[in-house]
Amino acid sequence: MNRYILLIDQGNSRLKFRLIDENAEIFAEGKLSAEDFTGKNFLHPDFIPDKILICCSGSMLFQPTDFWPDSQVHYFSCKDAGGIAWAYPDVRQLGQDRMAAMLGAKALFPGENLVIADAGSCLTVDFLSAGGRHLGGFISPGYQMRLRAMHEFTRALPEIIGEKGGINPGSNTRECMKAGAFSGMLAEISEHFSAPVFGKDAAVRYLLSGGDAEDLAHHLKESTFVAPDLVFAGLFSIRHAI
Repeated sequence: MNRYILLIDQGNSRLKFRLIDENAEIFAEGKLSAEDFTGKNFLHPDFIPDKILICCSGSMLFQPTDFWPDSQVHYFSCKDAGGIAWAYPDVRQLGQDRMAAMLGAKALFPGENLVIADAGSCLTVDFLSAGGRHLGGFISPGYQMRLRAMHEFTRALPEIIGEKGGINPGSNTRECMKAGAFSGMLAEISEHFSAPVFGKDAAVRYLLSGGDAEDLAHHLKESTFVAPDLVFAGLFSIRHAI
């Protein structure tokens, strides 16, 4: 009988899930927002997870035990973040999604210097040395947050939801706002990627994750590995410790 592991990444705006086995074979995956969630089991009845590993940086849409009362449920915390020397004196202040993503990056690319940019609700950038030392990071508004801030903190700028940005100058207000938000993120990421944090001649791998990763990667000068599911990789890496 196959033993399933349900990975859940509960963010600020949506929940992502992936059902896998010990060999990391994917049996089901998807995304849910509060509007999408109907309150019913979103997995096939034959899929009963043995373990449920959750990284929660927002409010959970449901309680897993309501659907799978016999499953082992574990919420990721700083106690799971072994193997990395964290830059934060109090690691409890570091976002769980950032910790899980760095664990995932370390598991995927062991022994490499990594710059990990996550373009989600916020844009976060973290530096992780080949020896497993977190060298700090940055947090700034993400693409949608930038657009929302321009609308909410001015009288005249429009509300823009669900429209992609670009790098070309706009010829109307909406296009200018989208280009400004998108190009601003690109400039930030490029600046952080070019910073000699690991030393002038050190080999570095650049990772880009989050909902806007694919769009941004096309315009970055640096050779960037798009890794949209680093939180899942981090959760999967601790499955035997639960």
